[in-house]
Amino acid sequence: MNRAILFLLITGLSVVGCKDGLEEAKKNIKDYPETQSWWNDRVFYQLFVRSFYDSDGDGNGDLQGVIEKLDYLNDGNPSTEDDLGVTALMLMPVFQATGYDGYDVEDYLKIDPDYGTIEDLKRLLEEAQVRGIKVVIDFPVNQTSAQHPWFIKASSSDPAFKNRYIWRSNNPGDYSPYGGPLWHPSGSEYYYGLFGSGKPDLNFKNEDVTADIKKISEYWINETGVSGFRMEAAGALIEEGDNILYTTSTLNWWRDYFGFVRKADPSFLLVGDVPGLTTIVESYADDRLDFCFEYELSAAIFNGIKNQTASVIREKMVDVINRYPTRQYGVFLTNQFQNRTIDILDNSDQAKAAAGVLFTLPGVPFVYYGEEIAMKGGGIIQEVRRPMQWSAQPNAGFSTGVPWYPVDPDYLRNNTEGLSVDENSILSHYKKLIKIRQGSAALNKGSFEPAKTNDGSVLAFFRTFGSDVVLVVQNLSSRTIADPVLSGSDGSLAAATYSGVYLPSQNTAPDLIIQPGGGFVSYSPEQELGPYSTTIIRFTRKLQ
Repeated sequence: MNRAILFLLITGLSVVGCKDGLEEAKKNIKDYPETQSWWNDRVFYQLFVRSFYDSDGDGNGDLQGVIEKLDYLNDGNPSTEDDLGVTALMLMPVFQATGYDGYDVEDYLKIDPDYGTIEDLKRLLEEAQVRGIKVVIDFPVNQTSAQHPWFIKASSSDPAFKNRYIWRSNNPGDYSPYGGPLWHPSGSEYYYGLFGSGKPDLNFKNEDVTADIKKISEYWINETGVSGFRMEAAGALIEEGDNILYTTSTLNWWRDYFGFVRKADPSFLLVGDVPGLTTIVESYADDRLDFCFEYELSAAIFNGIKNQTASVIREKMVDVINRYPTRQYGVFLTNQFQNRTIDILDNSDQAKAAAGVLFTLPGVPFVYYGEEIAMKGGGIIQEVRRPMQWSAQPNAGFSTGVPWYPVDPDYLRNNTEGLSVDENSILSHYKKLIKIRQGSAALNKGSFEPAKTNDGSVLAFFRTFGSDVVLVVQNLSSRTIADPVLSGSDGSLAAATYSGVYLPSQNTAPDLIIQPGGGFVSYSPEQELGPYSTTIIRFTRKLQ
């Protein structure tokens, strides 16, 4: 991950543009076939298998460990409230690899021995399906390991493999935007490696590389039962001279690959990781990948909460709606390459506010494992990928052996077992929000219509899908806001009086009167909004 880009995004120094407003956005968005976009009503949970749960005591999390913790994620019974309620998993790389994180693959057709076997993965997929969970895996295709058989043969100048990688006779001295040199010595030559010497880039100008990646893809699509791929470094596949990121050739490659996958399985999901500005990312979501992660929106959420300013989030949300096919973008707070939410924000109350925004905005929401218990992690990348904190038992209940990386000392106070019995904990907050979202067509698939407020720290908007109408009101500040007042000049609601109930309590909320033309004035959702609070109201049109 480019740390310079991340700094710009998280500190709010990037330019957040907004086109001509929401109405223009509605004209430009492209509808997406609901029959194949199963992900639109899912909440994804991204996990690092090595750090999730160790079933055999060797210090490494494994696929069997994920199976044993599935009931924590979703027990398959919608009437229970003990589970988190997520409905899709995204696994960081599980292939046989050289490095601990799996982004330097040695064999795309084998599972990392630390994690188990292909049979273990298939068993995980079966157990997940019983619980209504789809599983997507990370598929890093930009580079392989330097220990991959292709590269070993290429290094020995095997003519059948040499051109699968990128070589030069001299070292131009270029440096990667991700840190370190771009070119690495091998004998008398130098090979291109955007992410370091241990991860040589594949040469996608070579048709044999593309053909083999497609064969590997067919295996995973047809033989295993996985429901999609996360495509790491999606903007870095093909270089054009000095342009090494976001090239036209890369966009063309994705167009071809997208068509190939659509023929293999029309419902197979392709999620792109393209860190950068929305103006760059939007091209990759145009029938090249199903959707990409929205980094600028993530930054806007943090900026809005840290600065207690709702307009940052509202304006960025309108911009996002303006640019992508309907709801086809990933909404997230942090991931495996970024400091954790609690390290970016000041406290767990702000982290709760961030979760409130995450689960109520349009888009496909992703939770990075441990965010639901405010796990710490920042600076060194391994700190962001520490073992999951399950209990106050030794090693946080993660392993009976020595964990591959030390658990955070915070586990004694902060773990799933302890937080699950505290109805005011951040874990309980996540469970409540996910349950509300999963029970609302409006929050899963509805429109986004911002409302005006009498306080700049209040973010308010309607989500509407058919007859399901939800109002979300969020206090992004550390103060109590008395007598909040909302208004709106237009919207999709028909003129009528609407009765409301608070979610999840079902307690009665004030009626909302929509005037002819779709506007309303002086609506007060509550007498006061608590610091960093999220208020959700479901409305039903009253019969006249």
